[in-house]
Amino acid sequence: MLCSGRRMPFFENKWPAILLLPFSLLYGITMAARNFCYDHGFLKSHRLRCPVISVGNITVGGTGKTPTVAFLAKYLLGKGKKVCILSRGYGRTSHGPVVVSDGNQMLASVQEAGDEPYLLAKKLPDVPVIADRNRVQAGQMAVSLFNPDVIFLDDGFQHRRLHRDLDIVTFKSSKPLGNGLVLPAGPLREFVHNLKRADCLWINGKDSYVADIAKRIGQGQQLITARYSATGIIDAHGGQLPVNLFGTRVVAFCGLANPSAFKNSLEEAGAVVEQFLTFPDHHFYSIRDVERIKHTYEESRAEIILTTEKDWVKLPKEVYYDARWKFLAIEIITNDLERLDAVLDKLFAPARAKHP
Repeated sequence: MLCSGRRMPFFENKWPAILLLPFSLLYGITMAARNFCYDHGFLKSHRLRCPVISVGNITVGGTGKTPTVAFLAKYLLGKGKKVCILSRGYGRTSHGPVVVSDGNQMLASVQEAGDEPYLLAKKLPDVPVIADRNRVQAGQMAVSLFNPDVIFLDDGFQHRRLHRDLDIVTFKSSKPLGNGLVLPAGPLREFVHNLKRADCLWINGKDSYVADIAKRIGQGQQLITARYSATGIIDAHGGQLPVNLFGTRVVAFCGLANPSAFKNSLEEAGAVVEQFLTFPDHHFYSIRDVERIKHTYEESRAEIILTTEKDWVKLPKEVYYDARWKFLAIEIITNDLERLDAVLDKLFAPARAKHP
């Protein structure tokens, strides 16, 4: 198995991570000082002329932020809202602001946009998407160009320069806080008590841990549970297989912060995973990577090669002509729509005076 560059097993245990505690304390104090400056006006948050919803997390690693943004954007589109999405665009080759999509057509390649904003633009063709490290600049551009009713800030919980009107923090349902320690000894980006800034805790995955999560981290926020749902197995020609993979032998690969979630989805769909290869998060695949995956496939008894939609858009185009290569399309589903409406209704209440 290849190794994902961002995955650190000690994040799940306090030993030997405890050896890094002095560095964690320094990092945590630095983040606390930064938060203090924003909370007391020493550092300025810039407000836009429309509501901003941040979807972020308090841990490193995959918690389903991007598919949650896609779900929420689609949900508000269905309610007649004009939506725009801002994303930093990790791993992109471009610099400065890039309009990935204007809501009518794609305007940037995956290399120029970064994998997550590119994928959001592909999944939401009616939604403008802007990639920029400077989210204040990107937000001002979005308001000027698209006049949206609401802007989504992807991965924005720690990005406090841009004022947000609603903070949604996502968690994975299994070990949501890892070992409970701050970077670099653990996965936490800041101390847990800073979740008091959050308006809504959003838990993605199986719900067997939800009660424990609410007890450990809840501070009176609205709690929403959601799950991943496989919607199809798709190739470059639009061909789609049933999601039920019972007995199908596959070679699978991905470059995700939490690769086990993808493997679990395949096994839940009934697939027999012959080989599972992992690459670093946000990895762009080379011809050499493709040859290595092909070699693994040829040495196995697998019938198809499967990856995620996020990885699919970063593959060399040559593989799209090979019908053995396919991706598993996954969406977020929640039954907590009444709770979600309660959160969103406050955001769009007519009496809101701070956004005239």
